Amino acid sequence: MSDKAAYFLFFCLAFNIWLVNRLSENTYFIDIPLNTDLINIPDTLILSRTFPEQLEVRVKGSGYDLLRSYFKLRGKTLVWDYAQFKSRAAFPAQELLASQADYLENLEVIAISPPEIELSAERKISKILPIDFRYQVQFRGQYRMRYDRPSFTPTSVKVSGTKVLLDTLQSIATDTVMLADVRSTQTGQVSLIKPLAGNLQLQQELVNYEIVVEEYTEKKLDIPISVKNYKQKGELALFPATALLSCLVPLSEYNKTTAALFKVEADFSNIQPQDSVLHFNVTEYPAFARQVNIYPSKSQFFILNP
Repeated sequence: MSDKAAYFLFFCLAFNIWLVNRLSENTYFIDIPLNTDLINIPDTLILSRTFPEQLEVRVKGSGYDLLRSYFKLRGKTLVWDYAQFKSRAAFPAQELLASQADYLENLEVIAISPPEIELSAERKISKILPIDFRYQVQFRGQYRMRYDRPSFTPTSVKVSGTKVLLDTLQSIATDTVMLADVRSTQTGQVSLIKPLAGNLQLQQELVNYEIVVEEYTEKKLDIPISVKNYKQKGELALFPATALLSCLVPLSEYNKTTAALFKVEADFSNIQPQDSVLHFNVTEYPAFARQVNIYPSKSQFFILNP
C-alpha cells in the first residue's frame, strides 16, 4: 500500500470516529415515514374511512441512534392484521410501533401522525357509475373536433364502498385532459378521480380516450324551408322560400355535404291571426357540422286561394 493510500485510509477512519462521537454528543429530532399495509380484511367488508398508507413518526435521540434507525426503518412496511384488531373500532398507532421496538432502541417517540387508527368496517356494496370525461382543448386555426365529444373507454366504472357514501355519487370524474394548439387526432390515458370523502374502491383507475381532429372549412348551401302544422285552407307561400345556411365542415366531407343533410323548419301552430312573419331554425344537420347558422331566420308568408 502506498503512503498516499494509507494516509487516505487513516484519514477516513479518523473522520468516521470523529463523526460518530459528534453525533452521539447532540440530541436531534427527525420525522421517519413508515409505510403501512392492512391484510386479512374480508372481501364483504370495507373500512368506513381510508386506511392510512403511511405513518409519520417524530422521534428524539442522539444523532448516531437517529441515523442508524432511519436507515433501518426507511422503506419498511408495517403490516397490520385486521383479524387481530377487528373487535376494536379504533386504537392508538403507538401499539403498532411496539413491534418495531428493536429499530427504535434508545429513541424517544414524540408524536405519530395520525395518532389513532380507525378500523370500523361496514358491509361493502358495489355500484356501476358513469364516467364524466373532462377536457379542455384549444385548436390551431381551422382545426376542430370532428364529433360532439371525445370517445373514451370504459364509459362506466364499478365502484365499491359503503351504502351511505355510494348514495351521494352520481358519476366518477376524470382528471381534466388539457391540450393546446391541436391539429391532429389525440389519444391517451387519463386517471379517474377518487372522491376524497370516505373509503372507495374503483375497479380501474385509467380511462383511454381519443379526440378525432380534422381541418374544417366553410360551406354555404341554400336550404328550402319546410313548414309543419299548417292546417288551413289554401296554399302557403313563403318569401323567401329558402334560407342561406353556412357552417364549418371537415375537408374530407366537403364534397359530400349537400342540402339533403340539413332541415330548416318553421312551426305554423305558433302563428296568431295578425301575424305575417314565420320564424324558422335548423332542426337537422350532420354531426360533423360546426357553427351552423342561417340567414334570414324568418320569412313573410301568404295564404293563396284561401
